[in-house]
Amino acid sequence: MFDFLVIRLFGCRKILQIGDICKINGKEKAVSRYNLLYLFGLFELGANFARTIPGYLTFTTLTRTFMMKRLFLLVVVGFLSMPMIASAGLIGATVDIEWFYPNSSTSFCSSGTAVVGAGLEYAAGCSGFSPVSIDISDTQVFVDTGGSTWSSGSFNGFVMSILSGPDILSVAYNAALSNMGFASVSSTSSSAAFNFAGVSPGGLAVFDIASASVPEPGTVALLALGLTGLRLARKKTNV
Repeated sequence: MFDFLVIRLFGCRKILQIGDICKINGKEKAVSRYNLLYLFGLFELGANFARTIPGYLTFTTLTRTFMMKRLFLLVVVGFLSMPMIASAGLIGATVDIEWFYPNSSTSFCSSGTAVVGAGLEYAAGCSGFSPVSIDISDTQVFVDTGGSTWSSGSFNGFVMSILSGPDILSVAYNAALSNMGFASVSSTSSSAAFNFAGVSPGGLAVFDIASASVPEPGTVALLALGLTGLRLARKKTNV
Protein backbone atom coordinates (compact mmCIF):
# COMPACT_ATOMS: atom_id res chain seq x y z
CA MET A 1 0.00 0.00 0.00
CA PHE A 2 2.81 2.44 0.89
CA ASP A 3 4.85 1.53 -2.17
CA PHE A 4 1.94 2.46 -4.41
CA LEU A 5 1.27 5.66 -2.52
CA VAL A 6 4.89 6.79 -2.59
CA ILE A 7 5.47 5.86 -6.23
CA ARG A 8 2.39 7.77 -7.28
CA LEU A 9 3.05 10.93 -5.30
CA PHE A 10 6.80 11.24 -5.06
CA GLY A 11 8.40 8.85 -7.57
CA CYS A 12 9.95 6.77 -4.78
CA ARG A 13 10.27 3.01 -5.12
CA LYS A 14 10.16 2.29 -1.42
CA ILE A 15 10.16 4.24 1.82
CA LEU A 16 10.12 1.97 4.78
CA GLN A 17 13.54 2.37 6.39
CA ILE A 18 15.60 5.41 7.14
CA GLY A 19 18.60 5.44 4.79
CA ASP A 20 16.70 4.21 1.71
CA ILE A 21 17.30 6.19 -1.48
CA CYS A 22 14.41 8.27 -2.77
CA LYS A 23 14.14 10.88 -5.52
CA ILE A 24 12.98 14.07 -3.83
CA ASN A 25 12.52 17.21 -5.95
CA GLY A 26 14.29 15.51 -8.84
CA LYS A 27 17.33 14.46 -6.82
CA GLU A 28 18.18 11.16 -5.20
CA LYS A 29 18.61 11.56 -1.48
CA ALA A 30 19.01 9.29 1.48
CA VAL A 31 15.79 9.19 3.46
CA SER A 32 15.91 10.65 6.94
CA ARG A 33 13.35 10.83 9.68
CA TYR A 34 12.69 14.48 8.91
CA ASN A 35 12.17 14.37 5.16
CA LEU A 36 9.90 11.35 5.60
CA LEU A 37 7.75 13.35 7.98
CA TYR A 38 7.91 16.30 5.62
CA LEU A 39 6.84 14.30 2.55
CA PHE A 40 3.94 12.54 4.21
CA GLY A 41 3.04 15.66 6.16
CA LEU A 42 2.46 17.47 2.86
CA PHE A 43 0.16 14.68 1.80
CA GLU A 44 -2.13 14.50 4.78
CA LEU A 45 -1.55 14.52 8.48
CA GLY A 46 1.56 16.52 9.34
CA ALA A 47 4.36 15.38 11.59
CA ASN A 48 2.14 13.96 14.32
CA PHE A 49 0.96 10.92 12.41
CA ALA A 50 3.93 8.65 13.13
CA ARG A 51 6.18 7.48 15.89
CA THR A 52 9.83 6.65 15.36
CA ILE A 53 12.11 3.96 16.72
CA PRO A 54 15.90 3.79 16.16
CA GLY A 55 16.58 3.43 12.43
CA TYR A 56 12.97 2.98 11.34
CA LEU A 57 9.81 4.98 10.87
CA THR A 58 6.68 3.37 12.26
CA PHE A 59 3.59 4.04 10.15
CA THR A 60 1.05 2.79 12.69
CA THR A 61 -1.43 5.68 12.58
CA LEU A 62 -0.88 6.33 8.89
CA THR A 63 -1.47 2.67 8.09
CA ARG A 64 -4.73 2.65 10.03
CA THR A 65 -5.90 5.83 8.33
CA PHE A 66 -5.31 4.58 4.81
CA MET A 67 -6.75 1.16 5.63
CA MET A 68 -9.98 2.75 6.86
CA LYS A 69 -10.21 4.90 3.73
CA ARG A 70 -9.65 1.93 1.50
CA LEU A 71 -12.11 -0.20 3.46
CA PHE A 72 -14.70 2.58 3.23
CA LEU A 73 -14.36 2.75 -0.55
CA LEU A 74 -14.46 -1.03 -0.92
CA VAL A 75 -17.65 -1.26 1.12
CA VAL A 76 -19.28 1.50 -0.95
CA VAL A 77 -18.36 -0.24 -4.21
CA GLY A 78 -19.43 -3.60 -2.83
CA PHE A 79 -22.85 -2.38 -1.75
CA LEU A 80 -23.44 -0.58 -5.04
CA SER A 81 -22.52 -3.67 -7.05
CA MET A 82 -24.61 -6.07 -4.97
CA PRO A 83 -28.00 -7.11 -6.30
CA MET A 84 -30.38 -5.92 -3.60
CA ILE A 85 -33.02 -8.59 -3.85
CA ALA A 86 -35.76 -9.49 -1.45
CA SER A 87 -37.96 -11.66 -3.61
CA ALA A 88 -38.89 -12.32 -7.20
CA GLY A 89 -42.44 -13.65 -6.79
CA LEU A 90 -46.04 -12.79 -6.02
CA ILE A 91 -46.18 -13.95 -2.40
CA GLY A 92 -47.21 -10.93 -0.33
CA ALA A 93 -48.51 -8.99 -3.33
CA THR A 94 -51.99 -7.45 -3.28
CA VAL A 95 -54.01 -8.36 -6.36
CA ASP A 96 -57.44 -7.51 -7.73
CA ILE A 97 -59.56 -9.77 -9.96
CA GLU A 98 -62.11 -8.32 -12.38
CA TRP A 99 -64.14 -10.40 -14.85
CA PHE A 100 -64.95 -9.33 -18.40
CA TYR A 101 -67.56 -10.65 -20.86
CA PRO A 102 -68.37 -10.66 -23.79
CA ASN A 103 -65.36 -8.44 -24.61
CA SER A 104 -62.36 -6.99 -22.81
CA SER A 105 -64.04 -3.59 -22.46
CA THR A 106 -67.15 -4.83 -20.68
CA SER A 107 -66.74 -5.44 -16.97
CA PHE A 108 -69.04 -8.25 -15.85
CA CYS A 109 -68.27 -8.42 -12.12
CA SER A 110 -65.46 -8.16 -9.59
CA SER A 111 -64.01 -10.64 -7.13
CA GLY A 112 -62.22 -7.89 -5.21
CA THR A 113 -58.73 -7.79 -3.74
CA ALA A 114 -56.66 -10.45 -2.02
CA VAL A 115 -53.16 -10.80 -0.61
CA VAL A 116 -51.25 -13.65 -2.22
CA GLY A 117 -50.31 -16.25 0.36
CA ALA A 118 -50.23 -19.97 1.06
CA GLY A 119 -54.00 -20.53 0.81
CA LEU A 120 -56.57 -20.26 -1.97
CA GLU A 121 -57.05 -16.60 -2.85
CA TYR A 122 -60.40 -16.90 -4.67
CA ALA A 123 -62.46 -19.97 -3.84
CA ALA A 124 -65.14 -18.91 -6.33
CA GLY A 125 -65.66 -16.31 -9.01
CA CYS A 126 -68.40 -13.72 -8.95
CA SER A 127 -71.93 -13.89 -10.40
CA GLY A 128 -71.92 -16.10 -13.51
CA PHE A 129 -68.29 -17.02 -12.92
CA SER A 130 -69.00 -18.63 -9.54
CA PRO A 131 -67.74 -22.13 -10.51
CA VAL A 132 -64.24 -20.76 -11.17
CA SER A 133 -61.59 -20.77 -8.45
CA ILE A 134 -58.27 -18.96 -8.72
CA ASP A 135 -55.19 -19.92 -6.73
CA ILE A 136 -52.08 -17.74 -6.98
CA SER A 137 -48.64 -18.87 -5.89
CA ASP A 138 -45.25 -17.18 -5.99
CA THR A 139 -44.79 -17.93 -9.69
CA GLN A 140 -48.02 -19.45 -10.98
CA VAL A 141 -51.77 -18.88 -11.39
CA PHE A 142 -54.14 -21.88 -11.22
CA VAL A 143 -57.58 -21.45 -12.82
CA ASP A 144 -60.03 -24.29 -12.11
CA THR A 145 -63.56 -24.32 -13.58
CA GLY A 146 -64.60 -27.56 -11.90
CA GLY A 147 -65.61 -28.93 -15.31
CA SER A 148 -67.74 -25.96 -16.44
CA THR A 149 -67.22 -24.73 -20.00
CA TRP A 150 -66.77 -21.15 -21.22
CA SER A 151 -69.19 -19.26 -23.41
CA SER A 152 -68.04 -17.79 -26.72
CA GLY A 153 -67.17 -14.13 -27.21
CA SER A 154 -64.16 -11.98 -27.97
CA PHE A 155 -63.21 -12.13 -24.29
CA ASN A 156 -64.47 -14.36 -21.49
CA GLY A 157 -62.23 -14.38 -18.46
CA PHE A 158 -60.55 -12.12 -15.94
CA VAL A 159 -57.85 -9.52 -15.50
CA MET A 160 -55.55 -9.83 -12.50
CA SER A 161 -54.12 -6.45 -11.50
CA ILE A 162 -51.13 -6.04 -9.17
CA LEU A 163 -52.07 -3.29 -6.72
CA SER A 164 -48.85 -3.64 -4.74
CA GLY A 165 -45.99 -5.97 -5.48
CA PRO A 166 -43.47 -6.76 -8.21
CA ASP A 167 -43.78 -5.89 -11.88
CA ILE A 168 -44.93 -8.70 -14.16
CA LEU A 169 -42.31 -9.63 -16.75
CA SER A 170 -44.13 -12.40 -18.61
CA VAL A 171 -47.03 -14.86 -18.46
CA ALA A 172 -46.91 -18.27 -20.17
CA TYR A 173 -49.37 -21.17 -20.41
CA ASN A 174 -48.05 -24.33 -18.72
CA ALA A 175 -49.39 -27.14 -20.92
CA ALA A 176 -47.71 -29.86 -18.86
CA LEU A 177 -49.75 -29.04 -15.75
CA SER A 178 -52.99 -28.09 -17.49
CA ASN A 179 -55.94 -30.12 -18.77
CA MET A 180 -57.91 -27.12 -20.01
CA GLY A 181 -56.99 -24.88 -22.91
CA PHE A 182 -57.17 -21.11 -23.17
CA ALA A 183 -58.04 -18.53 -25.83
CA SER A 184 -55.33 -15.95 -25.12
CA VAL A 185 -53.18 -14.49 -22.38
CA SER A 186 -51.48 -11.11 -22.28
CA SER A 187 -49.77 -8.96 -19.68
CA THR A 188 -48.44 -5.56 -18.79
CA SER A 189 -46.08 -4.71 -15.95
CA SER A 190 -49.04 -4.41 -13.57
CA SER A 191 -51.70 -6.79 -14.91
CA ALA A 192 -52.37 -10.05 -16.72
CA ALA A 193 -55.46 -10.86 -18.81
CA PHE A 194 -56.64 -14.50 -19.04
CA ASN A 195 -59.13 -15.21 -21.83
CA PHE A 196 -61.00 -18.53 -22.00
CA ALA A 197 -63.70 -17.61 -24.54
CA GLY A 198 -65.19 -20.73 -26.13
CA VAL A 199 -62.90 -23.16 -24.27
CA SER A 200 -64.45 -26.60 -23.78
CA PRO A 201 -64.28 -28.81 -21.84
CA GLY A 202 -63.49 -27.02 -18.61
CA GLY A 203 -60.82 -28.10 -16.18
CA LEU A 204 -57.55 -26.73 -14.84
CA ALA A 205 -55.33 -24.18 -16.59
CA VAL A 206 -51.94 -23.27 -15.11
CA PHE A 207 -49.93 -20.18 -16.05
CA ASP A 208 -46.33 -19.43 -15.16
CA ILE A 209 -45.65 -15.82 -14.14
CA ALA A 210 -42.22 -14.24 -14.10
CA SER A 211 -41.95 -11.09 -12.01
CA ALA A 212 -39.26 -8.54 -11.33
CA SER A 213 -37.13 -8.63 -8.20
CA VAL A 214 -38.13 -6.24 -5.44
CA PRO A 215 -35.40 -4.44 -3.41
CA GLU A 216 -35.54 -5.16 0.29
CA PRO A 217 -36.89 -2.17 2.23
CA GLY A 218 -34.10 -2.66 4.77
CA THR A 219 -31.26 -2.80 2.24
CA VAL A 220 -30.93 0.95 1.85
CA ALA A 221 -31.09 1.37 5.62
CA LEU A 222 -28.38 -1.25 6.11
CA LEU A 223 -26.21 0.46 3.51
CA ALA A 224 -26.59 3.82 5.24
CA LEU A 225 -25.88 2.24 8.63
CA GLY A 226 -22.76 0.50 7.35
CA LEU A 227 -21.39 3.64 5.73
CA THR A 228 -22.11 5.68 8.84
CA GLY A 229 -20.29 3.15 10.99
CA LEU A 230 -17.26 3.25 8.74
CA ARG A 231 -17.22 7.03 8.78
CA LEU A 232 -17.39 7.07 12.56
CA ALA A 233 -14.65 4.47 12.81
CA ARG A 234 -12.43 6.50 10.51
CA LYS A 235 -13.00 9.65 12.52
CA LYS A 236 -12.21 7.81 15.74
CA THR A 237 -9.01 6.44 14.19
CA ASN A 238 -7.86 9.88 13.13
CA VAL A 239 -8.32 11.42 16.57
